[in-house]
Amino acid sequence: MEVILMIQQFGFNVLIAFVWFFLDKTYTVAEFAVGFMLGAIITGFYVKLSDKRNFYLGRFLIFLKFLIVCLYELYVACFQVLRLVLSFKPNLKPGIIRMDVDMPTDFQLVFLASLINLTPGTLTLEVSSNKKTLYIHALNINDAEEIINGIRRSFEDGIREVWN
Repeated sequence: MEVILMIQQFGFNVLIAFVWFFLDKTYTVAEFAVGFMLGAIITGFYVKLSDKRNFYLGRFLIFLKFLIVCLYELYVACFQVLRLVLSFKPNLKPGIIRMDVDMPTDFQLVFLASLINLTPGTLTLEVSSNKKTLYIHALNINDAEEIINGIRRSFEDGIREVWN
């Protein structure tokens, strides 16, 4: 039901943008962007006045923030692995970490495991049968708790924020 409300909000916003676009005679991308921003403001006021829970643009900004955090973590991990690979005598401490998780849906759990797999230097080996534990192989474990807290802070909390 919430997704339908957000689609309606987006449609209303685009409708306002097109009305604004066609009222002006220049027909430029800038005019459409102005109309879209005006539509977002009007839609936001409508949502606040009608006591709807979520404004679609707010949810989009939360997703955008999560995407930026994921890309940053990927960037940092790539350079950490590159530094280890290019060092002449790497001091690697590979191992397996047990991480307790509490994800509300299977989709969120699989998404978390996939993000861990995408991050260089880590790999999700197994999800427990009760879906409460992930076993993660890490290329270099100096502090297991630091790795787990980093995954929680970057990925697990972000997934909950976006999909709840």
